[in-house]
Amino acid sequence: MRVTERFKEILRYSSVLNALIVRNLKGQYRYSYLGFAWQFITPLIAVLLFYFLFTSLRENEMEDYWIYLCTGMFPFSFLNISISGGNTFISNAAMIKKIYFPREIYVLAKSISGLITFAISYAAIVMLTIFSGHDMNIAGLAFIIPMMFLSFLFVYGMDLLLSSIVVYIRDLGYLVSALSKIVFWGTPIFYTTDNLTGALADAIWINPFTWYITSFQDCIYYAESPEIITIVMCLIMALFIVMLGEFVFERLNRGFAERL
Repeated sequence: MRVTERFKEILRYSSVLNALIVRNLKGQYRYSYLGFAWQFITPLIAVLLFYFLFTSLRENEMEDYWIYLCTGMFPFSFLNISISGGNTFISNAAMIKKIYFPREIYVLAKSISGLITFAISYAAIVMLTIFSGHDMNIAGLAFIIPMMFLSFLFVYGMDLLLSSIVVYIRDLGYLVSALSKIVFWGTPIFYTTDNLTGALADAIWINPFTWYITSFQDCIYYAESPEIITIVMCLIMALFIVMLGEFVFERLNRGFAERL
């Protein structure tokens, strides 16, 4: 019942949500010449860098390696929103103090704007993959949208959780930002899980990002639907982190104005 009431309340402020989404998409690059294009250029530069490193400086036998990099890098850029310091409420402190509307809208707008960018970039990747002649599979493509939705839930829940706690414990934001570097190298973006051996081969699955990234790699690069265990794990993690984020937000929300 509580969830239904909050959903209806958010719907009443849909115009605010739309305005925040537009602000997130346009405002970040307001004074740059390329503007919104930087949302694609930044991960593309990383793709080119790793492509050069892992094809020129060392032997790489993977066919269409650039596709493998793209199918991992762009989802990671989206998922990384969830651990980007947890500063959503802090960065909107002025509005939170002056204007009332459901505060989770800030997180929801940030997650949706990230999803829009992700969806556009992935549509471009799919088109480039088709034009390159790389094998594609209808079953694999059909799972892209459901996996995007599960990724969105994970991003929303994690950002809501961390942003709520960081209002009270600012050091957590810096710690999470530092740990995000470890998460990046611990995610199979430029190497495959099959390349790993020993304890590392098992430890990499502790990283939630691994499950989501490999699902997108399956859909496009390997041209197959994700394994059932992968889909189930992504679903469980998404639902759990959303419920945890909502629970923590409910407990801490009332003290935001005093702490910000």
